[in-house]
Amino acid sequence: MNDLFIQGLTIDWNRVRPYNYVRQIPAISGIDTFTFHKPITFFVGENGSGKSTLLEAIAVAYGFNAEGGTKNYSFSTYNSHSELCEAMTISKGYRRPKFGYFLRAESFYNVATKEIDYSDDDHPSKGYHQKSHGESFLAIAQDYMGADGVYIFDEPEAALSPQRQLTLLINIYRCAQEGAQFIIVSHSPILLGMPDAEIFSFDNGTIHPCQYEDTDSYVITKTFVNIRQHFLNQLLNEETQCRERTFHMSDSTLKELWQQVAEKKSCEAKQKELTAQRDTLADCLKKLEKSKLAEQADVDRLEGHSLAAFFYQVIGKMDEKLDKERQEAYAARVKYDAALHDLSSVDADLKQIQNRLARLSDCERQYQAALSEKIKSIKASAHPAAQQVAESESRIAALKVQKRELLEAINAGKTALHTVNEVLETLDNAEGWSTWDVMGGGLMADLAKYEELDDAQEQIEQLQVELRRFKTELADVEITADLQVTVDSFLKFADFFFDGLFADWAVLDHINQAQSRVENTKSQIKRVLALLKKMREDVDVQIADEKEKQEQLAVETEL
Repeated sequence: MNDLFIQGLTIDWNRVRPYNYVRQIPAISGIDTFTFHKPITFFVGENGSGKSTLLEAIAVAYGFNAEGGTKNYSFSTYNSHSELCEAMTISKGYRRPKFGYFLRAESFYNVATKEIDYSDDDHPSKGYHQKSHGESFLAIAQDYMGADGVYIFDEPEAALSPQRQLTLLINIYRCAQEGAQFIIVSHSPILLGMPDAEIFSFDNGTIHPCQYEDTDSYVITKTFVNIRQHFLNQLLNEETQCRERTFHMSDSTLKELWQQVAEKKSCEAKQKELTAQRDTLADCLKKLEKSKLAEQADVDRLEGHSLAAFFYQVIGKMDEKLDKERQEAYAARVKYDAALHDLSSVDADLKQIQNRLARLSDCERQYQAALSEKIKSIKASAHPAAQQVAESESRIAALKVQKRELLEAINAGKTALHTVNEVLETLDNAEGWSTWDVMGGGLMADLAKYEELDDAQEQIEQLQVELRRFKTELADVEITADLQVTVDSFLKFADFFFDGLFADWAVLDHINQAQSRVENTKSQIKRVLALLKKMREDVDVQIADEKEKQEQLAVETEL
């Protein structure tokens, strides 16, 4: 009897969008169901074969956080998991696990950080960040592994030495013997040698059982160790011989992908225009259909035994009226048919464009990957374009730094502007109560007035801090802003707290002065923010232009 916690899975492909990238992974797209048979299961295969994608979907579908941790971990630094988990149903066994952990090499840092955040007096932090990467990797596995648990590991060997991998192997085997279940993605020939484990290969477009001795990890490692020098000589010689063919092939591929990206942009523009046309025609068709039905109803009434038919018969104008209504019904029908034909034509064009876009859906990703490789090749070569590429990358990097500084200044300005508005609102309230006091508002008006002034005092103090930060950020973007606002430039509201020291009209006058100064500060901030936003837009244009020049250079350069 199968007593595994996770016994298998099913995938409802109707819940995966037609153009989602997981449908393009042959090994995954070819399965509807999958069954686990042993406590330890390994997924192996080349990078990009789909093993980590399936493992992640299993983990999320089972209830783990996408970035790793126990089921109690709930955070997200970057949402990268596929929608495969939403289409997946996990078949669970009759037993319920006491423990569980999802370990991902790529997001381990985030999980270790959250472990600190989740710690308390009853559950102190294990201090994974205080250990080396390998030590913390092994420690987190040991701390959370135990009998009767479910453990999903993605490349746990990533930070481990061969000796530590052996330690992990022993711990996994012991826990499996005591009732735990492991599903592991690994390239380690050490871990894959686990006794009584089941190995599934994702290579060659299918998920199929594989013997340890047939895994690439074992075969390549064994070959390299046994005949290292011969292996290296053959490998490096082949690399040298095929480099020129690769360059030529990449040049032609890059140009083709460049053309496809341009075509995709054109298709997207056409799709947008056709969609707008279709919406307009659909609305028009509804109106024309209503008119057509109304005109035909008029004809039907005259041709039937209606009161209108009787009336026109009596006055002798039946034929004339019926002919007129028939003409109007015919005209309405012609207009409707013409609009329907136009809509069908637009639908056909739109479908054609959508089909073309579907075929071009991945061209931008492929283009960027090919472009990146081409740029690397140019930089590594002695081609004259190498210097141009390096200079272009330097300019782009400098522009990105400038953009970051501008965004920091804009955010600081927005924060200051928000506080300015709060100050103005508070002063407006104080002004209202002060006006009422002049008119005989009494004690309640006094209390409300001074409470608002007290709030304004605190807000202005906060504003001083934010204005200082704003000016500091402005220094980074090297623009001059007339924001010489100090605490002394604002009204010192403490003077008002001595009831009777000033007459109410004087208080009102001081409030008005403060409002004027704050309004002036607000205008200054808004003026500088407008300048900063314009500078950011200019930087975006410069970055786009520089990238376009770099792309053009890469496409036109032949190695």
